[in-house]
Amino acid sequence: MEFIVERLAACDFSISTDEVGKLLESGNCCLLFDGLDEVPTDAGRSAVSRLLEDCVAQYGDNRFVVTSRIRAYTGDTILKGEFTRCDIQPFDANDRAEFIRNWVALLFRIPPDDVQTAGSEAAREFEGLSRGIETSDRIRPLAVNPLLLTVIAIVHWNRKRLSEQPVDLYDECVDVLLGQRKEAEHIQLSRKVTALDEQREEQIHEERAWVRKRFAEIALHILRQDGDRDEATKADVIKLLTPRFIDQGAETNEQAAARAELFLDRQELRSGLLVSRRAQNYRFVHLTFQEYLAAWQLSNMDFDNVAEIIQSRLRLAKWFETLQLLGGQWAKESDEKVDRYIAWLLVNRGKKINTRAPVVALCANIVNDISGVAELKPQTLCMFKKAVESTLDAFRVGSRVPAKTQLEILEALGQLGAAVKSHLIDATKAGLFQVRRQAIDMVLPHLSDEELFGLEHIWKDRSKEPIRVFVIALIIRDRKRALRMIMKHRAMSYQCCQGILEAHSKILEDRDSQMILKKIATHGSWQWRSAALKVLAENWLDETTRTLLAERAVQDENAVPRRAALQALAEKWPDETTHALLAKRAVQDENADNRCTALQTLVEKWSDETTRSLLKERAVQDENADNRRAALQALAEKWPDETTRSLLKERAV
Repeated sequence: MEFIVERLAACDFSISTDEVGKLLESGNCCLLFDGLDEVPTDAGRSAVSRLLEDCVAQYGDNRFVVTSRIRAYTGDTILKGEFTRCDIQPFDANDRAEFIRNWVALLFRIPPDDVQTAGSEAAREFEGLSRGIETSDRIRPLAVNPLLLTVIAIVHWNRKRLSEQPVDLYDECVDVLLGQRKEAEHIQLSRKVTALDEQREEQIHEERAWVRKRFAEIALHILRQDGDRDEATKADVIKLLTPRFIDQGAETNEQAAARAELFLDRQELRSGLLVSRRAQNYRFVHLTFQEYLAAWQLSNMDFDNVAEIIQSRLRLAKWFETLQLLGGQWAKESDEKVDRYIAWLLVNRGKKINTRAPVVALCANIVNDISGVAELKPQTLCMFKKAVESTLDAFRVGSRVPAKTQLEILEALGQLGAAVKSHLIDATKAGLFQVRRQAIDMVLPHLSDEELFGLEHIWKDRSKEPIRVFVIALIIRDRKRALRMIMKHRAMSYQCCQGILEAHSKILEDRDSQMILKKIATHGSWQWRSAALKVLAENWLDETTRTLLAERAVQDENAVPRRAALQALAEKWPDETTHALLAKRAVQDENADNRCTALQTLVEKWSDETTRSLLKERAVQDENADNRRAALQALAEKWPDETTRSLLKERAV
């Protein structure tokens, strides 16, 4: 509270500690905690999370919002209690189209509504950039936020094309950020004659190349740090760069360090690639650039040195993208380099299945990236195919790989997250229920809306739990779109229908949800009707639900929904009205199983004379032998008297 008072005072808002306390106790406040990930250690983040939980416990009637980058939100840092995790979603196709339209409008200085005027230069730029992104499976996943889409737009404007190779695109993006845009602005503003000087242009390129090397050194230095830190202290970065400024002519270490600090300050303003945090740390403005530049730095080193650096880091999630980009970078240079790299990875993939899986997944991603760029030797390709068959292909239906092994592979891949998204999606198609269920949980946080709603194969799952988890995720992302998809997939098993409707009621416990379920209970297929009746009885114990159940118990044309309605009534409303309905259905229902269910339910809930009389009647008159037998057994168990004995002797003859 003292901190809140201090911060408000800094904004010229005077308030006392007591007044803040009263506000918090009233429950009308919203407390915003930004940057949990900025606590520098795992232990520190865990401690802060516990303090936040204490705060919620004391002032639980208020709203609490805590932000963190995903990478730092793991282990003991994860907040317990009633916190709901919400991930900022990447751009979808509509977001990208809106952004590009505004971008082109500013570029051509026209209103956004005029951008797509047929035949105009603006329309050609809009269509070319949009097509370059939306038609490429490799570029589209990169255009997920304003920063990357801005850089991609600049690259397209400069090159009039977009490379489909990730390393080429990143290379061009880094080139843009390393001063090309700022240099153009400087020339335009100053109108200096030196802009036409070839020697000056060559000097600029040399400076840019030198700056890129420094950024690459910083990127690799940050990556090589222990733990999950994706930043370095300012002191460490200056120490790293000091020798480079000695080479540039600095006479002392102090002078070189001063130049290094000035270099960092200027580059933060000039390129935007590096940003300072709290004036004491540096990180890359986007992790993608750190990963690419670290890969670029490694690609310029001797192979044996690279092998020594990465040997112990092959299975670390934070290294995965860099190691994948390293393959693409070497593939640009020669087939021999990338072949040697993949062969080395396969030799070092390990013996245990959980150590092999991440490395084989890495190789599979590299092979996919370099398709059409480089070719592997037959021996390496053969080794790669065998490795894939023994790990990633384990999820194939009929693979005969034991469940325990498949789950071990899945657990290993799950640690890598979005980097192996395609392999996790493959696992959601596995033949084993427990593998599909776990794979869906693992992959959901890494899917964009389009990817999530595109997982059509999950609708064909025959098990309730995978469907339930999937539908909950759909509803959380986009309720209206999810409901449209639910109604689209009508022909499903009862188990799957129940899973969907349980998910539906869990997320939408409101009047709209109840109305939709009642409509399904009346007009859906018999599977949907049965599931809807069960879910309604579980979630809405009101008179309208009871009336609907009583109606379906008599009028439904299918025996299964009638039975579901009877069971729900007996469980939730065990009164005389339900007793009478069950007694009637025990005699009149045309389905033998339903008559038997009604009898058994009556015996379980009501041990009265009316039930006894009905059992004696059915023991003689029911046309189904199993039902007559069940009635006799119930009588013998509940009423073992002389009357029952006489009836049993009669039926025996």
